[in-house]
Amino acid sequence: MTLPRPETSSQQISFHAEREERLDRAILEVLTREKDTLGREVPTRSQIANWIADGLIEVNGKVVNKAGAVLKPGTAVCVRLPTPKTLHLQADPDVPLRIVHEEESFLVLDKAAGLVVHPGAGRDEETLVHGLLHHFGDSIQAIGDAFRPGVVHRLDKDTSGVMVIAKTEASFRNLTKQLKPPRTMQRTYLALVSQLPRPSQNSSVAKDGQSGTISHRIGRSLSQRTKMSVLKEGGREAVTHWKVREALPNAVLLEVKLETGRTHQIRVHLQATGAPILGDPVYGHPQKKMSKEIELALRDLGRQALHAFQLG
Repeated sequence: MTLPRPETSSQQISFHAEREERLDRAILEVLTREKDTLGREVPTRSQIANWIADGLIEVNGKVVNKAGAVLKPGTAVCVRLPTPKTLHLQADPDVPLRIVHEEESFLVLDKAAGLVVHPGAGRDEETLVHGLLHHFGDSIQAIGDAFRPGVVHRLDKDTSGVMVIAKTEASFRNLTKQLKPPRTMQRTYLALVSQLPRPSQNSSVAKDGQSGTISHRIGRSLSQRTKMSVLKEGGREAVTHWKVREALPNAVLLEVKLETGRTHQIRVHLQATGAPILGDPVYGHPQKKMSKEIELALRDLGRQALHAFQLG
């Protein structure tokens, strides 16, 4: 069975520059912020440069051809987005689905570390979606986004744990609504860090030091497109709550709850407060003090020590 990602006509998005900024960076920031609304993957700056070279970008009504053109606050920008390529998704019986709970309208999976949730960024096979297509057949094709049918929320490739998958369109609408304000879906993670998060203007810590809230805004890093970062301006609101679950030799096991669900939110927030997740190859850093037991455990784990262990 093959599931095509439908071709769409060329989209157009317009905006006004909020501050003095390079044209390509301004476009990247807007497309990152609006990616869910547009239903598109975030492009690279080199792709945006190609769009500019192809005459797809207008500034104050005139086509521009320089990616490094500097915008002034209030400058009008119009981006004609090229038609995305068709992506065919082939059902794959070899993708394991570890189902921990199932009802008529939804199921909960325990996603294995190393499993990508849906195609994108050069990964077009052996994803969770390919396994869902094999498990459900035609019944899941029309649920939610054709590019990631049934998928209500995502986990990073190397984060393990529970995910909810919608089996009906009504369930999909209900579950996705629960992820929006007032955000009634509860998602709880376990994260292993070397020390407690530090307090700051956007990171509060309780008097006993055993819990806190991180509220740094998060957006796409303009220097490294594959990474997210905390931003003083722009980006999107992000709120993470944490508390100590267990103190270990030279490490702390945190229980972390998401109030919002931004890309890499927990990893970015903990890094920003001086408590990066152990074993995180992107947002972590070498630890000076680590017990031999934890060092060996991380070596066996081979990934960031982050696990989604509860949904409610």
